[in-house]
Amino acid sequence: MLLWVAGWFPNSENPYNGIFIHRHAQAVSHQIKDFTLLTFATYFVGETKPVKSDWSSNYHCLLVSVPQFKGRIFKVLNFLIYYFAAFGKLLQLLIKLQPDKVHIHAADKIGIVAAFWKPFFNYKLWLTEHWAIFNDWVPDRFEKRNLWFQRSYKYLWSKTDACASINLNLHHSMEQTLGKSKKCFLFPNALDPVFETFKVAPVKQQSFQALNFLHVSNFEPRKNTHLIIEAFIELKKQIPNVQLTLVGAPEENRKKTIKEQSNLTDLDIHILGAVTASELAEFYLKASVLLIASDSENAPCVISEALAFGVPVIASNVGGISEMLHAENGILMQDWNPQENNSAKTLKITTAMLDFCKKCENFDRLLIQQNARLHYSSESIARQLIHHYSCAE
Repeated sequence: MLLWVAGWFPNSENPYNGIFIHRHAQAVSHQIKDFTLLTFATYFVGETKPVKSDWSSNYHCLLVSVPQFKGRIFKVLNFLIYYFAAFGKLLQLLIKLQPDKVHIHAADKIGIVAAFWKPFFNYKLWLTEHWAIFNDWVPDRFEKRNLWFQRSYKYLWSKTDACASINLNLHHSMEQTLGKSKKCFLFPNALDPVFETFKVAPVKQQSFQALNFLHVSNFEPRKNTHLIIEAFIELKKQIPNVQLTLVGAPEENRKKTIKEQSNLTDLDIHILGAVTASELAEFYLKASVLLIASDSENAPCVISEALAFGVPVIASNVGGISEMLHAENGILMQDWNPQENNSAKTLKITTAMLDFCKKCENFDRLLIQQNARLHYSSESIARQLIHHYSCAE
């Protein structure tokens, strides 16, 4: 019996929170039948209570909604409410299921709970982290977190038997930060099954005069979408017939950007909000290249998605991105420094875009697609994890 416990997971109120964990679960559930996933979602009293997202899945997902009260005065009370629910519900499941493995995904607040019960039930504890807090430079890096968080995570780490890491860079950073080496198996993010249904035969890349640059993200500040727009405007001065499409913007971000740049349409810059997986697939089909200029990442799903459509990628060299990109499938901005000023970053993005324009016809889009689907498909990811589970016995 296998039990997964997720610190992040999609729900009715936040359908994209930890969507990559759902993809992992969906992939593994096709090959492991005795499989349950437990997750917790907090909400403020008086607001909509989150429930399990409405989708079909091959695994049993149990979402526990935990009420919280607004205001710092309730901080201790909220802490107690959350952990009372978490310790109690996990204990109930452990007694019922008697799992031989408990696999934590995105430990967040829940990791310490699984670590605490381990000696009582004698299960193997696995950990898969997705958080960028272990990157070299992020504003909310692990060392800047409160003492309770740091100590609870180190306790979890001390009880962890093995790690299934989305990339090696993240695992090495965790070992350096948390102080102990752990057995590590590679467990990349899986493709959305919707993308796997698209049977694409990419054509030879069009000439650089007609390139379509695509950016997909949630528009968080670390994604540097404003710098991507500025860099594209500089590119357009040299190569007029190019266009930029940015997908995934929250509505307030989209309106703000449009207000700040009133001539976006004239510049062939298009900003769209959240889209479905099927709609996103259409953008990949039309894209010449995916562009990412983040200050921190681990293993962005959008990179594997783009590659699965035969789309090369331009990306900043942060986190585990260098493990996903090489000369045959994209351009890595090697000297990216998150602490540089915006002008320097914008110049690097523009330079990389110009470089791609010169090289665009050299990329074998069919080979890019074949390699990505072989590496990131749900079936491949599931086989890898099941193999890792057996190797660690």
